[in-house]
Amino acid sequence: LNRNFCVQLADRGFAVVSLNYRPAPQTDFIGQLWDIAAAFSWMDAHLADYPVDARRVFLTGDSAGGTLALYTAAIMGSGDMAHDYGVARAHTPVAGIALVSGLYDLAPYLRGRPSAGRRDARTVLDILGPMFFGGLSSIDDRHRFFDDIVSN
Repeated sequence: LNRNFCVQLADRGFAVVSLNYRPAPQTDFIGQLWDIAAAFSWMDAHLADYPVDARRVFLTGDSAGGTLALYTAAIMGSGDMAHDYGVARAHTPVAGIALVSGLYDLAPYLRGRPSAGRRDARTVLDILGPMFFGGLSSIDDRHRFFDDIVSN
């Protein structure tokens, strides 16, 4: 959800903290989650300096940002998951998420299943997914996949 979306939210009275993360190939998925966690650490230290209700923090994201927002919300809500990902849980809670066009089912890229409907073609994620998401191999399946909430 880019700068224009953030400006629209701010124009409507919302406080906006625009997070950023390193893109691939500078880091992998877990590195991106650490970048978002670092932003949460900043919010823990500085939200009190602004007229913001820290109990009403929502995450939004589109495309890769949507995927990161989903995983960040789950990590911030679960001590076990935060431990698995090597992320310190923030004191600032995530009250909700608004996700747009993210990749929410990572199973095809981690479990070696071909892309649905693409028996003869390989997508970029089919090729690069194992490398980009490879760091997730040591994460407990309960914290790696969202099969129970993602519908294909």
